[in-house]
Amino acid sequence: MSRTPEVIINKPLQILKRTLAGGGFFFLAVSGIHFAVGNNGIIQLLIGGALLWLASKVKYKWVKEFEVGGFKRV
Repeated sequence: MSRTPEVIINKPLQILKRTLAGGGFFFLAVSGIHFAVGNNGIIQLLIGGALLWLASKVKYKWVKEFEVGGFKRV
């Protein structure tokens, strides 16, 4: 039995991903409020979409593939 954990999590990258996703949802909500009031919320919509896209690109887990070495970033 291997003593290496099956998943390694990088905490700073996990915090970065959650922060980017939170900012994206915040800007999407602000954009929805702007549209509901009747203002133009296109800029907030674009910022929110960009932050969510960037958050989807951050990988913070390594999953063990092989018994000897071999970790894959997920």
